Amino acid sequence: MRLSRRPSPGTALAAVALFVALGGTALAATGQIVNIADPSNAAHVTHVDATGHLQVAGPVSGTVTSQQAAPSNLVHIAALQVQNFACVVIARPPAGKALIVQQIRLNVFQAAASGDRALIYANPTCADSGIISIVNEPAIGQLTVPLAAGAAIPAGSAVSLIVAGTFQIEAFIDGYVVPASQVPAAAATVTTHGTPAAR
Repeated sequence: MRLSRRPSPGTALAAVALFVALGGTALAATGQIVNIADPSNAAHVTHVDATGHLQVAGPVSGTVTSQQAAPSNLVHIAALQVQNFACVVIARPPAGKALIVQQIRLNVFQAAASGDRALIYANPTCADSGIISIVNEPAIGQLTVPLAAGAAIPAGSAVSLIVAGTFQIEAFIDGYVVPASQVPAAAATVTTHGTPAAR
């Protein structure tokens, strides 16, 4: 005589939980399409496209963390010992590229006198129409000129600097390069109001 025995309710429940867990893992491993919806309006949906990029239908609010450039496109340029009222080119984009300057660091190693200043330009000739920043009477040490939105320097142009005074500095440019076509020459126009005081 054969004895047939039913599994206990606990064993049956454990088996169902195991199948669900394994099934969920299999579904996740197959790369199912996932949409993210706005809880207050289900019509606002975002998704990942076929190339792996996140697509959104409207503006993004809050904090979005992303890298602006691939590591191979990041640049750090140094211009040492700038002094004596001359217009000095401190950075040029490489051939076929445009430069996006995110910050300029100035290391002042000789004291500035009253009225001394450093003038930074988005052109190679220190023309007033391209002024990016003026640093008045910088103290000895390093200071940073942040350019949060970035200063776009088109191919063939440059970042230049005048040390108007008796102090001396080193200048360091941090940013990244992009294809020259992404920064047309007209995009580098800087609107100024008034004229910087006499140098």
